[in-house]
Amino acid sequence: LPSDTSNALLTLTEDANTLDLSGTDFSLTFDKTTGLMSSLLFQGVPMIESGLSPNFWRVPTDNDRGWGAQEKLHLWNQASRQQSLKNITVKRLSESKVRVVTELFLGDTIGHYLTRYEVSSSGEIQVDGQLKLIKTNSPNPSIRPILPRFGMHLALNKQFQHLEWYGRGPHESYADRKTGAAIGIYSSTVSQQLHDYSRPQESGNKSDVRWFEVFNDQGIGLRVDGENSLNISAVPLGKTQFYDWDAIPRHNTNTGAGEVTTLRVDLKQMGVGGDDSWGAMPHPQYQLSPQDYRYRFTLRPVHR
Repeated sequence: LPSDTSNALLTLTEDANTLDLSGTDFSLTFDKTTGLMSSLLFQGVPMIESGLSPNFWRVPTDNDRGWGAQEKLHLWNQASRQQSLKNITVKRLSESKVRVVTELFLGDTIGHYLTRYEVSSSGEIQVDGQLKLIKTNSPNPSIRPILPRFGMHLALNKQFQHLEWYGRGPHESYADRKTGAAIGIYSSTVSQQLHDYSRPQESGNKSDVRWFEVFNDQGIGLRVDGENSLNISAVPLGKTQFYDWDAIPRHNTNTGAGEVTTLRVDLKQMGVGGDDSWGAMPHPQYQLSPQDYRYRFTLRPVHR
């Protein structure tokens, strides 16, 4: 683990395009044109390929296809893929801590997403993510459909292949498919997270997660701790790979998996349903109503 540097100096420098923070054994860069983290180095090891961004979509399951989720919930696909920076601010809280706040526009008229990062000189990053919908008085449910998921995701360098977590396992689990997954400490690899379904779809979610670590062969990696229990997965896919409905392969072969490791950190994900596979949605208690959401979690670089 990082040494105790809670009171060490956190250096802050910025120019028109970047915001750089550096402490003991780590450095973090934000792109001021996108509002996303563009670089995270820990003990000289580059960790991220694409920084944390809001995510509300999942690659449709066979059951999702049956009730037409890809069309009915498409607004959340747009919100996940069309994001633009409205504002980014930075404030020094102390010699050892800096707060960065970003606000993103989502799609055309969907809403905003506020992310507050409190970065400490130890390398700990406290993340507070908040969805704020633009209000509508329309009774049409297609204007504000249910969410497939609420969370954020980032792409890590593909060297990060090892997983350990405290939550439900060892196999994937969902809000309405978790009774058979006992809570415990489990380990696996990223390459084992894509179930061999007949065609690519949502896979690998772990529910009721307290903490989650993804690391390389040398034991260097990233740890996630939730303020409350989370849904987390780490899969060998790009952040929005297969989010283009027309580009999803008909068979689960030659998918191009393995170029990066995408870490998804969700507060919630809707259930997978399955009363039938030709029209039944997940039960209401396993749906995510269209409303404002907020959650908090902590990222910290680790050396096991």
